[in-house]
Amino acid sequence: MVGKGTASRPDCIINCLTMESVQAAQYDMPLAWSYHARVPAMLAMAAAGAGITFVQISSDMVFGG
Repeated sequence: MVGKGTASRPDCIINCLTMESVQAAQYDMPLAWSYHARVPAMLAMAAAGAGITFVQISSDMVFGG
């Protein structure tokens, strides 16, 4: 816990943001773009600017390759 008047610096940013359903993503493409492209890009830039690691985790949909 960080006490009042003290500062902390994270070691990394971990993004686990997801939309609730594939149907929601298909229905609202601008929102899906924000969730899956805009927000991760902003977090990655913030992490890079702070000199910390950015980790993107996605486990909602897994496709064979």
